[in-house]
Amino acid sequence: MADTWIGVTDSRPTPLLNSLIASIESGDNPDDILVFVPENDKDVLPSIRRLIENVCREYNVDARIKLSITPSVNKPKKLSQHVLETLQEQGDGNAVSISSGSRLLNACLIGASNQLDQFKLDHLYTLEGSNPANLESTIYPMIPRPEMNLIDYQKNSALELTGPGDHGSTDDIYKITREQLPLLFNALYSTGNPIISVDHKSSILSTLYKIELDRGTPASIRFTNGVSQYQKERSEVGRRHGEQAESEIPDHRAFIGAFTSSVLEFENQDEISDFIDPYRNRRLEHGNTESLAVFDTNLIQYWPARQLGVAPEQERGLNGYAVVTGVRDELMNYDGDEKINNTRQLEDAFGQEYRELRNQLKKTPRQLRLGRQYFSRLQRELYTEKIQSGMEDNNITVACEGVHQTGGFDLLLFSNDSGFISTARDRGLPSVLVDFPQKLPRKKGVTWEDASTALYLHAVQFGILELPKIDLYGVWPRKRPEDWDAEKIAVRCRSPVVAKQLNRYQNILDESPR
Repeated sequence: MADTWIGVTDSRPTPLLNSLIASIESGDNPDDILVFVPENDKDVLPSIRRLIENVCREYNVDARIKLSITPSVNKPKKLSQHVLETLQEQGDGNAVSISSGSRLLNACLIGASNQLDQFKLDHLYTLEGSNPANLESTIYPMIPRPEMNLIDYQKNSALELTGPGDHGSTDDIYKITREQLPLLFNALYSTGNPIISVDHKSSILSTLYKIELDRGTPASIRFTNGVSQYQKERSEVGRRHGEQAESEIPDHRAFIGAFTSSVLEFENQDEISDFIDPYRNRRLEHGNTESLAVFDTNLIQYWPARQLGVAPEQERGLNGYAVVTGVRDELMNYDGDEKINNTRQLEDAFGQEYRELRNQLKKTPRQLRLGRQYFSRLQRELYTEKIQSGMEDNNITVACEGVHQTGGFDLLLFSNDSGFISTARDRGLPSVLVDFPQKLPRKKGVTWEDASTALYLHAVQFGILELPKIDLYGVWPRKRPEDWDAEKIAVRCRSPVVAKQLNRYQNILDESPR
């Protein structure tokens, strides 16, 4: 008897593809794939076939694919008869996926198994998750794996969603964006690495932290060392290997600052919230003045809007942002040689991988570049005002004062610099000093998106990070401006198994419906 995988879809094939991938990764290797498509959606048949073929190609599944156009669900008798006749022609089958397609069609499939001797229903799959909307709109490689369960109702069990894949080349470097880092997490998780230790290449530095891709909560970050230990180890790198080696490791303030993008609260989070409260949720149709957030140079580098609670998309955010050209110019005005001209000391200290950093941005310019990325992103937001100013605190605050008084906006200024805040308050501008955390917790629950952002920022800050079976590069030879704009990092796999899985997931994502 041939193995037939049977599914149902409409013009939105993502749930079908997710069920197919999940069942293949759990060990199903069908000889045939039969998909029922309502006649109202027959125009998308070529697209559905192409997507199924792509999944089969990525998993080396050599299955015959048949798409069957069904009568309208408004004609249940004809529909049921069509399913029965199609399965009789098929001859045999033993796996059905109950996806989010037509409930009536799914019922017909189950009913047919009770009527046909040659149709033996060995597996009845359904893909479940804590966020059902995710399963219907997001392609499988991008959904956090611990959030999903593939249930086989015939076996009354949840199946392991793992697929180590076959061996492949590790010669390629994969370029992925910050938003695509869940691909990397899933590639590691599905190949037996549910805990991702994040390390520097130096043997002196302890593990920086661990991302635990647990079941239950989507993820957590475990902090393995305190701030003082990090400072001591960074200083020891300088003592043993020289100033250049130490300078390419972020100081403790920058290291912790990257976590405040989404993972850790600010030291004075309550004070910040109290400061923002009167300006939240202003409805412009009621005649309220728009409230806009302004970030100083030393804070914008750490992408702070979400943790501050001012992002317009947040339930209690502000109306938008104001970006000041003086801040942008300060981010571009690095005083000194921006690039690493000689990597010999870095190679001696951390390994030959650091040869890749030759002629790349130094640590401080990399940090400033993160600020420029964020400035550009805010500038593209729908509710952003641009304020022209010169550089330095006085010029920036003078420009903000003019807009605050005459522009019809309430500007809220945020900075980690007490001097900037003092200057702003002298001009009557609502301002708050933002303090970074002084210590690290033992563990913090996070979403995969939060973990992705922190990991991306650290990859750029450190230049190179070592994870289980892969290396992350925040900079690499010939990194182009468009790579920075797209927030890309490079992944070099030390494991052919992980390389194959990551390549597979990236290909599926590239071909998936948008």
